[in-house]
Amino acid sequence: MPRARSIAAVCLLAVLTGCASMRTDKTHYAGTEKMLARADYSGAIAQIEAAKEKSYAYKDRAIYYLDIGMLY
Repeated sequence: MPRARSIAAVCLLAVLTGCASMRTDKTHYAGTEKMLARADYSGAIAQIEAAKEKSYAYKDRAIYYLDIGMLY
């Protein structure tokens, strides 16, 4: 039984550390809420498009398209 617990602990550790790298950067959204409140959609679009390469990693590409689509 101790061997099974060790294997379970290693598997759990692998899953938890693997999911830790899936965090999404959200700093590029700073100020967009105020722009949206003022109906400054072109300003919000410009801000999101400017952040495309540096803030949207490959794994976040779908989020980029959802953000831009929502603003258009």
